Parts: sequence; C-alpha cells; structure tokens
Amino acid sequence: PPPPPAARGGGGKGGGVEQGVKEEELVCTGCGKDIEGGCLTLSGNPWHKKCLKCANCAVELAGQSVKCKGEGGPPLCVACYADLHLPKCGRCLKPVGEGGVEALDRSWCDGCWVCGLCDERLNRGTFWRHEGGAVCRGCYVSFVLEKC
Repeated sequence: PPPPPAARGGGGKGGGVEQGVKEEELVCTGCGKDIEGGCLTLSGNPWHKKCLKCANCAVELAGQSVKCKGEGGPPLCVACYADLHLPKCGRCLKPVGEGGVEALDRSWCDGCWVCGLCDERLNRGTFWRHEGGAVCRGCYVSFVLEKC
C-alpha cells in the first residue's frame, strides 16, 4: 500500500510533519539549544521566547515590534534601532524618523525645524541660510538683508 499522506502541524521551520517520521529538530537562533514545543520566528529563524532579546539593551522582544538592520541583522527593540540607525536631529540630537526634514546637510525633527532667530516653524522647502543655520523670510528681510 502507498505511504500515508503528510499531516500538517508541528509549527516547525520546514513546514509539515510526515506521519511516523520524527519532526525535524529546531535549534534556537539565540542560544543554540533545541526548541521543544512552541517557538517564535524572526526572518524565518526560530527562537525561544526568552532568548529573543534586543541585541543592544537585552529587553525581551516577544510581543513587541522588532527591527533588524539589513537581512539577518541582530534583533533590536524600536528605541534601540532608532538610536543606533536613524540620523540625529541637528537641534535636539534625538533620532529623526518619518516626518523629519533633510536640510543644511543634516536631519531635523519636524518640531525642531524652526527659524534660528525667532523659533517660528519653517516651511519644508522655504528657508534662507544665515550663519550656518536656517531663518524664515521675515527674519531674513528684517535682520539679515542689508538695508539701502
């Protein structure tokens, strides 16, 4: 008689488990020990729940957003990823994520992209250079332009 059909299940790296055949052994990417029972996967790699930690601050990542720099990079919590891999604001020095401004060869938080003289918010594309910084039109006309 033909062999029995494959039964799905097991939660392994390689998919289904054939009846009568031992499930492939999973090895934790973090500690290198065998995984028995459930596991977490990140980029297709199995982890013990307790072993999936931020490579920078060691906070457990189970149930949290996880970031990796590039394919197969170490797992990082969102805060450490931002601190290590995002550009820093030219004013407050905090990581600049989405919504930031790139100008004057630096990155800026949206809230820090302000006139260097009056602290009014600058438009994203309209500013004037003054002493290595940016100023609004009003301050440029009032304080920077030479008067006739």
